[in-house]
Amino acid sequence: MQDTDTSFIKTIENVKSAEQKAAELRQEAEKNAEKIRLSAKKKSEELRLKGEKEALELKEKKISEGKKATEKKASKIISAAEEKAAQIKKKKAGTREVNLLMEDFLKSFQ
Repeated sequence: MQDTDTSFIKTIENVKSAEQKAAELRQEAEKNAEKIRLSAKKKSEELRLKGEKEALELKEKKISEGKKATEKKASKIISAAEEKAAQIKKKKAGTREVNLLMEDFLKSFQ
């Protein structure tokens, strides 16, 4: 009977030892999981910030390109208007046109 008691006690001690090792392994696994979670959170934040920076840079580039294109178009329009104004200034009204304008002007008072 004493062999049975000793064997039973030894089995209980082995079970307790195994439970203690399992608890230690569980704690270690939880610590590792927390480290991995924090590392992943940090990495995702870095990726988010990098993405926002790249998006801002792209937005600024597109705005700059749009501004340049708009300035180029505006410059063309202004240049064309200046040319047209110069052409209009160069034209002289002939005597016939002046007489017709004067007649219309005077008729407006009658």
